Amino acid sequence: MKINRILLGLVLTLTACSQALPAQTPTPSGPTGTPTPGLPTPIVETTRQPDVHAAVSAFLDAWKKFDHTTMYSLITRESQSGITLENFSKLYSDTENALTLLDINYAVGDSSVRPGEASAGTRVNYKANLFGEFTRDLMFNLIMEDGTWKVKWHEGLIMPEMGGGNRLTIEYSVPARASIYDSKGNPLAAPTKAVALGIVPGQINANSEQEQNTLLSELTGLEWEDIYNAYQGASPDWYIPIGEATVESVQRNRKRLSQFPAIVVSEFDTRYAYTSRGIYYDKGIAPQVVGYVQAIPSDQIEEYKRNGYQGGELVGVAGLEKSQEKYLAGTHGAALTLVNAQGQSISRLAQVEVQQPQNITTTIDSDLQIKLQRSFQEFRGAIVVMERDTGRVIAMVSSPGYDQNRFLADNPNNNNGVLLNKLLSNQDQPLLNRAAQSGYPLGSVFKIITMAAALETGVFTNDSTYDCQSDFRELPDVVLDDWTKAKGYPPSGLLNLSGGLVRSCNPWFYHIGVELYRQGYDRAVADMARAFGLGSATGIGQIAEDAGNIPDPQSENEAAQLAIGQGATLVTPLQVARFIAAVGNGGTLYKPTLIEQITLPDGTPTYTFQPEKTGTLPVTPENLKIIQEAMSNVVYSKKPLGTARSVLASVPFKLAGKTGTATTSDGAPHSWFAGYTDEKDSAKPNIAVAVIVENGGEGSEVGAPFFERVVSLYFTDGASPGDLLPWESRAYKLGEATATPTVTPSPTPTRAPQ
Repeated sequence: MKINRILLGLVLTLTACSQALPAQTPTPSGPTGTPTPGLPTPIVETTRQPDVHAAVSAFLDAWKKFDHTTMYSLITRESQSGITLENFSKLYSDTENALTLLDINYAVGDSSVRPGEASAGTRVNYKANLFGEFTRDLMFNLIMEDGTWKVKWHEGLIMPEMGGGNRLTIEYSVPARASIYDSKGNPLAAPTKAVALGIVPGQINANSEQEQNTLLSELTGLEWEDIYNAYQGASPDWYIPIGEATVESVQRNRKRLSQFPAIVVSEFDTRYAYTSRGIYYDKGIAPQVVGYVQAIPSDQIEEYKRNGYQGGELVGVAGLEKSQEKYLAGTHGAALTLVNAQGQSISRLAQVEVQQPQNITTTIDSDLQIKLQRSFQEFRGAIVVMERDTGRVIAMVSSPGYDQNRFLADNPNNNNGVLLNKLLSNQDQPLLNRAAQSGYPLGSVFKIITMAAALETGVFTNDSTYDCQSDFRELPDVVLDDWTKAKGYPPSGLLNLSGGLVRSCNPWFYHIGVELYRQGYDRAVADMARAFGLGSATGIGQIAEDAGNIPDPQSENEAAQLAIGQGATLVTPLQVARFIAAVGNGGTLYKPTLIEQITLPDGTPTYTFQPEKTGTLPVTPENLKIIQEAMSNVVYSKKPLGTARSVLASVPFKLAGKTGTATTSDGAPHSWFAGYTDEKDSAKPNIAVAVIVENGGEGSEVGAPFFERVVSLYFTDGASPGDLLPWESRAYKLGEATATPTVTPSPTPTRAPQ
C-alpha cells in the first residue's frame, strides 16, 4: 500500500473516526460574558435580527456549495486585507479535502446587535466521508459595511481548533484496485504487465522490413498495412508507437525480436493485457462493458479528495470500472496526527482502517465474446447475447472496439498522445457502447410488437387476411413500397396475420397501423412498444444506456411508419434482446445484468445475482403463442417463405426470430436480426440475441448469418463457428475480394403519380 503524508495548515480535535466529535462552545467576544450550555449566547441584550441571521446563513450556504469566492465576498474588508482570495480558497479546500467533507448543515442561534456590530452563535454539523459526522459551535462576529453585515473572519470559523501553528498530517493507505473477471474466472481487468512496441524508422533494414512488420502484426493483432503506414513520413530518429503485446508472447519471440533493431520493447504496468491463446487482442475484451481507468481529471480532483481519495489514484471512467468504483477501489484508510509548529507529533487524533476492494465476476463468456468481436471486426454495430430466462448478458459486442491501454499514462506508447488522439478523434466512435447507448430504428423486427397490438385490441385476429402487393396505397397521395419490389420478387399475395410476419409484408403492417389509428386505437402500437420495454432504460445500471424513443403517432402516415419500426422510433440492441427474451420465455421481462458476483479478497461473496422480474408482456398466452409460432416460421416455414429460412433452417438447434431492415438517412439500411433459441434438453440455458449491422443491408442477408454464428459458437462452446459468413474467406477473416457484405436497397416511400 502506498502512503503519502500531506501537511495541512489546520488543527482538528477528533476523538475517533467512528464517533461524533464532542461539541465545543467558544467564549463569545464582547466586554464580558460567560458561556452557557447549548448554543453560545452573548450576555448583552439579545434580540432576533433576521438580517444578521441572513448574513450568517448566506456565508454558510455558500460553504455548503463549496463556493469560496462568494464566501470571500461576504467577509469584511479588514479580513480580506489579511488573506488573499487565493489563500482563502486554498485554506478551505485543504480543510475540506482533509476532512473528506461532503456537506455541512447549520442552525443559527440567538444574535445580538450593537451600533455597527453584531454577533450570532451558530452550530455547524460537518458530514465527512471518512470520519463520519461531528458538530462544532461557532461564534460569528459581523461588522456593518456600506449598509450590509459582513463577517469578521478568522480561521476559527472553519473549526474552533484551527490556529496556533499546529498542523495536521494525514496518512492515506491506498489499497490495490480489485479485478474484473469473466464468468469462468478469466481476467478482464487485473493487475499485470504488458509490453509497448514501437519503431525507430531510421533503424529499419529494408531487406527485413516485411518480416519485421509481420512479427509486429502477430504480436499486436494490428494489420500489416497499418503498421507500415504508421511510420511513413516520420523522422528517422523518432519513436513511432505501434501497439501492445503480452509479456508472454514477447518472451516467446525474444529471439526473433532481437533480429530487428528498429523495434523498441518496453514493459509497463496495466490492467488490460488481453490474451487469446497467448496473443494480444488490440480491441480489448468487451471494452465498452469493462470500461477503463484513468488518472483523476484535474477539474475533478477536489471532488475526489472530498470523497476520500488521495488524488493520485487511477479511477474508473467508463463501464464497470466506473459503475463499480466503490467495490473495485474499496475505502482508503486514513490516519490523522496532530503535530506542532516544529513538526513534532502531539497525538493520533483518528484512524480509519482500509476497507478492502472487492472483485467483480461478470456474466460475460470471454471466449464467446472474443470470437464474436473477431467476426464483427470489420463492421459497425452491436450484438447482445442474453440468457432468455434470467437476464444474464453473456456477450455484448460493440464494434469497433478499442484498447483501454490508450488511457494509461505509464504506457510508453502514450507519451506523445498520438494513439490516444487517434482513438478520440475516430469518427466511428469506438468508445460508444452501441449495444446500450445507440438508438436505432428497428425496422421489421418491430412488427412483432405491432402484431401483438393488433391481436390484443381485437381489431385483428390471426385469421384476418390481407392481399400483400408490391406497394401500399391506402394513404392519400402517398405510396409506400414493400421490400419485395426493390428485390424484384413477385408480390406475396393473400396472407393471414402470422403469414404477414413470416413474410415480413410491409403493406400488411402499414394497414394495421393505419386501421388501428382510424378506429381510435391511435396509441395502441406505441403503448404496446413501451410495455415491451422500449422507450425507457432497461435498468441494467452497470453501464450507461440510452432510453430510445417511442413516439405517439400524430397522423395516419406516422402510424404506418411506426407499425414497421420506422419514423422517429429509436431502440437499443439491449432493449431488443430483452423483449425478444420475454417473447421466448412466455412473457417475463427480466432486468439485464452483467454482474454475477461481487466477492471479498478471500472469496466471500457480498453479492450474488438472482434473476429479477421487472414486467410482464401485456399479451394473452394464446396470442403470445401465435407470435412465437410465427417467429419460428420465419426460420422454418416454406409457404409463405420465411425470410430467414435459407440461412437458418439447417442450423441444428431450434430457433425463432425476425429479420429487420431499417431505412436510414445516411446511406444503406441497417441490418437487424433478433431471435431466441428453444432447446428443451440442452445443458445450456436458452439465449436471446439481438444483432444490428449499421448500414449492412438486408437483415436476412447480414443479420441472420451473424445470428447463426452466435448460436453455433454458444452451443459448441466455441468449437464450431458454424457456416462461414458470406463475406469470409475463412472463419473470422474477410475474403480478399469482398470488404463489405453486399447491400440490397430497402423500400422507400414514394409519392403517388399525379
